[in-house]
Amino acid sequence: ASTNVVVAHTDITTLVEAEEAARRSEERYRGLVHGAPVGIYRSSVDGRFLMVNPALAAMLGYDDPADLLSLHMARDVYADPSERGALVARIQSLVEEEDDTEIEPVEVVWKRRDGSPITVRLRGHPVRDAEGHLTEFEIIAEDVTERLALAEQLRESQKMHAMGQLTGGIAHDFNNILSIIMTNAELIQEDSRAGGATSPEELDDILEAARRGAAMVHSLLAFGRRQALSFHPAELTEEVAQILPMIRTLLAGTVGVAWSPQREPLPVELDGAALAQMLLNLATNARDAMPEGGTLRIHTGRTSYDAGRPEVRAGRFEAGDYAFVSVRDTGCGMDAETLEHVFEPFFTTKAPGEGTGLGLPMIHGLMEQHGGGTRVESEPGAGTCVTLLFPLSAGERAAPEECTRGVTGLPRAESALDPERTATLLLVEDEEAVRRSAAKVLRRLGYEVVAAKDGPEALSRLEETEYRVDLVITDVDMPEMSGLDLAQEIARRRGRLPVLFTSGYERSALAEREGFERATRFVRKPWSIEELQDGIRSALAG
Repeated sequence: ASTNVVVAHTDITTLVEAEEAARRSEERYRGLVHGAPVGIYRSSVDGRFLMVNPALAAMLGYDDPADLLSLHMARDVYADPSERGALVARIQSLVEEEDDTEIEPVEVVWKRRDGSPITVRLRGHPVRDAEGHLTEFEIIAEDVTERLALAEQLRESQKMHAMGQLTGGIAHDFNNILSIIMTNAELIQEDSRAGGATSPEELDDILEAARRGAAMVHSLLAFGRRQALSFHPAELTEEVAQILPMIRTLLAGTVGVAWSPQREPLPVELDGAALAQMLLNLATNARDAMPEGGTLRIHTGRTSYDAGRPEVRAGRFEAGDYAFVSVRDTGCGMDAETLEHVFEPFFTTKAPGEGTGLGLPMIHGLMEQHGGGTRVESEPGAGTCVTLLFPLSAGERAAPEECTRGVTGLPRAESALDPERTATLLLVEDEEAVRRSAAKVLRRLGYEVVAAKDGPEALSRLEETEYRVDLVITDVDMPEMSGLDLAQEIARRRGRLPVLFTSGYERSALAEREGFERATRFVRKPWSIEELQDGIRSALAG
């Protein structure tokens, strides 16, 4: 019998070479990821790590990358678990609209293994399956904690530089204010000695000068403070109007300021100090862009962004209605390439040593915290326009306790007079002139007043049986015993005797002081008679 053998063969050289090339490529890729100095990971949509490199493990305080595979990102990695959910939802909405989506750089707060916070900048892209559904994320994570700390230090340096530039103009304005007060006070004094009547115009000039000084100090204190943003209902045009005198002082000389306010109300939620810092920074940039002089035009208004706008599709703005303030200069302008980098930290067009490159990035970050955004338009030789957009608030503006004073003046006092009050007030103030004038006002309002120059004297007055005190009004900052310590001692001795605090600092600036968290009643200096009376009525009623 014969045997037939059929042999078939296929040349797989190309396939083997392709598989070997793929294997070498994968090894190189793994080596690149494994040795990368930044964190690299893949994660599922539901928040599980699928792959991590050693740099990411070290960034989060773990010895072995495998330790991260058992973690849930929202619960174990994000400082605020809801932050990851919001980020994933935003990426999913972009994926549904576009075929090829890159995850734009975003900063989030994670926590290390020991619980300490770490700020991380994420960028990468989503991964889809064959049907186009989102399945994974491939992300590069960069620890920017130290960089942000350095940026904050440089931002404070930048703020102090701007403050120094303001000093000369402020000294000039304040000397004018003091001249008005002193001259008119001397005229009133002479009239009094001569038995003549005091001119209402003289008193009006003194009061208006004092209001101007108070508004200036209020703006400087707000500009200089360092703390978390404190949002309050406000009218944007009024807020900008309060900052204009500081801008004009900063630009005094060759740069003029043109102001075009929106006539209709623009109700927003904002931090007044942050707004001042942003506008002063933009004014400084504009001045530097106009070394030969020019005009800075400041305008407020309103606009809308619908879902089709590129800024909304890219996630930079939410669709909706916005109030805006635009700052336009007539300077040298910027080209398109420069515009692409203006929000990058440390990028600057100024000469070495003349700029930190943090101005616009700082503004961009502050506007994101306000829920709004920043738009920059510029052309070479045609100037630059920076627009700050704040989400419009619904309803009428309700001014907060600390922000009722405007550059137009404090409330008049006539309506506050109430001669029927018979309560006894203990007034504690270390500044003699302030104590004397405050006591005079309180007695004119109909109160019985017991005055003390400091905490120990106030406690002594409380122990004297002839005084039946209904309310204590005390300055916060005093020698020997602060107003906060005094209130604590009064509470120990007299139980629920109400205390009304006063200070030249904002309530927000005092919030970090021990004991002030119990201060429910507060009037900021310089107070008007109406404001002081409102504070007293509230304290007595409470």
